Amino acid sequence: MKVHSLSGIFNNESVKARYFTTLAAGLFRTGLGFVTGLVIARALGPSGFGNVSFLLGTFTSIDALIGMGSAAAFYTFVSQRRRDRGFYVYYFGWLAARFVLVSALILFLLPGSVRDSIWLGLDRDLIFLAFLASFAINQIWETVHRIGESVRASILVQAWNTLLIITHFLVIIGAFLLKSLTPRVFLLVMAFEYSVMAVLLSNNLKQRLFPAGERTDGSSLKETFFEYKAYCTPLAVYNLAAFASLFANRWLLQRFGGAVEQSYFSIALKFSSVCLIATTSVIKIFWKEIADAHQKNDSRRKELLFKEITRNLYIVGAFGCCFFVPFSRQMLVSLLGQGYEAGWPALSIMFLLPLSQSLAQLSTAFFHATSQTGTYKNVRIAKMVISLPVTYFLVASPSASVPGLGWGAFGLSLKDVFVSLLWVNVIIYIITRTSKWKFDFWYQLYIPLIFLTLSFSIRLLVTEVFGWFGVRDTLTVILPSGLIYLSLSVILFLKMPSLAGLDRQEVRAFLDRITRPGKGGPGSGAAGDGEKEVLPEEVGV
Repeated sequence: MKVHSLSGIFNNESVKARYFTTLAAGLFRTGLGFVTGLVIARALGPSGFGNVSFLLGTFTSIDALIGMGSAAAFYTFVSQRRRDRGFYVYYFGWLAARFVLVSALILFLLPGSVRDSIWLGLDRDLIFLAFLASFAINQIWETVHRIGESVRASILVQAWNTLLIITHFLVIIGAFLLKSLTPRVFLLVMAFEYSVMAVLLSNNLKQRLFPAGERTDGSSLKETFFEYKAYCTPLAVYNLAAFASLFANRWLLQRFGGAVEQSYFSIALKFSSVCLIATTSVIKIFWKEIADAHQKNDSRRKELLFKEITRNLYIVGAFGCCFFVPFSRQMLVSLLGQGYEAGWPALSIMFLLPLSQSLAQLSTAFFHATSQTGTYKNVRIAKMVISLPVTYFLVASPSASVPGLGWGAFGLSLKDVFVSLLWVNVIIYIITRTSKWKFDFWYQLYIPLIFLTLSFSIRLLVTEVFGWFGVRDTLTVILPSGLIYLSLSVILFLKMPSLAGLDRQEVRAFLDRITRPGKGGPGSGAAGDGEKEVLPEEVGV
């Protein structure tokens, strides 16, 4: 594996430029979004925050049932080649039909007893507001977001994404200061913000989608229908299973643990999702590039994209996740108050979820981008068959007719981590086996073990030293602990680059580009190692 010059990558068409732009914007949005989330959780309290999280979670699962995989199909199709206006009109018409159907069910068609059974007695107006917010975020905004990524307009999309999160932060802070931040206000704000921003962004994308003078093949409604049918039919059973699994997770937790346990689980998800920033920043770009390489039958480029990105992002995620595990209890108390302290066991285990989630998201994108929906469906259904009874056993009350352990948010977190770890390795094995690549598993064990050993050791050392001076506040201890952790991690990987899948020559070349940019570094125009320079568009990463 050769190290190549970075010159020439910073343009809108470059995969690396688009990724680093997305990552930079994502880091900013994640930080601001995390603070916003903490404000919301404090304002609503464990009960209110838990009810809102439950409602939004149920609509995510309902969307998996009604959507039938059409969102994945849409993004794959528009990533493969340019589409005419009619193709987009048909898809947005499909979204409108779904909106009308679910709205009618909530407001008029479902009997009150059925509605109470599904949403456990929560108010109808609150349920409908949750649906509006969920639809605006997951359908309207996400569709426009996908359209932007499909034409490699990542920089434009991230600019609007950043504007959205800043606007959301200011509105939430204003409502909090005015003491008017209630579950209804929060959901209404979400629905309005995401809808308006989606409309504004779509207007900015028109010229990229339909360049003047460029013709695209027309798509009749019949042709479009059969194209979606071929893609989505293998997913029909899977979508039913996905709905059952996603809905059961939230419903069982709300039923046996209540809104407070729901809030513990949701907060744990919010904290752990920060460690997924590197993966979420690259996922749509990865999907786009894999779909493009697959369309061109470029198997070498697919292998480079998959192997390099999955391992590198796993290491980045493990570095972040494992540091925070020892500080779980103190972080909750310091940032959210005593009302959330009992949720620390769920948070500590959920910090490990992004490790398998990173690999799962990339592998899922690979299956969709290469239209292997049949294989993906079978593996996911097998996972859900295992997941459902395990969820019930861990979450259900010991006094239920079919007794469980009653572990609440901790039980659901434990299930998510270990079932996800098992499942993701099954799908990676299938991808590597069918593609005739080497299957590598052990780094998923020794990388987190190294980081966890470092983080727990540093926490014990720093806490003990600070204790001599009577300082035990976590927010004070965590900064020096983080600096020591970062320093030791860098030294470790410089001394043992094979842990990151690198060799010493690659590390030396990387450091040389940083310290001596005139010799093979960015802007020099030379490859730096005497090899032919390979641009990012050729390498594919």
